[in-house]
Amino acid sequence: MVRKAEEKERVNPKGFIFAILAPISWSLAILMMDWLTGYIDVLALAGLRMMSAALGISLLLPRYLPELRRITLREVLILTGAAISGLFIGQYLFVYSVNLVGSQIAAPVSAINPIIASALAIFLLKEPPNRRILEGLILAVVGVILISTA
Repeated sequence: MVRKAEEKERVNPKGFIFAILAPISWSLAILMMDWLTGYIDVLALAGLRMMSAALGISLLLPRYLPELRRITLREVLILTGAAISGLFIGQYLFVYSVNLVGSQIAAPVSAINPIIASALAIFLLKEPPNRRILEGLILAVVGVILISTA
């Protein structure tokens, strides 16, 4: 899967639509989580959220079975690291932050995620930045600062 993404990287208009729909979906989930933290322990809520996502995505796995059989050990290790970092640690920390400061603060602060990911892609993956990407990163940082300090 990682290899396929690296080989077929290109601009697809559907990608922009999905990029807009994803944060809308996440925003609704954040609001629901914020409400649920008043009723469910943070660690239990994070666990239930991950288990629900795992069950949901498992329904799609049979469609990709031939591709999944071609995954290399290196790709499995990368996916495992991503799961531990993003799903386990990141999920718990995010749910805990929503519990402590509320979604109105936790959500904008966590919006720095794409900024960090873009910067890491430039430095670690050696993806070439262009002027628009750099300008967008700067504007995003300014936007997060403005929203978080309002």
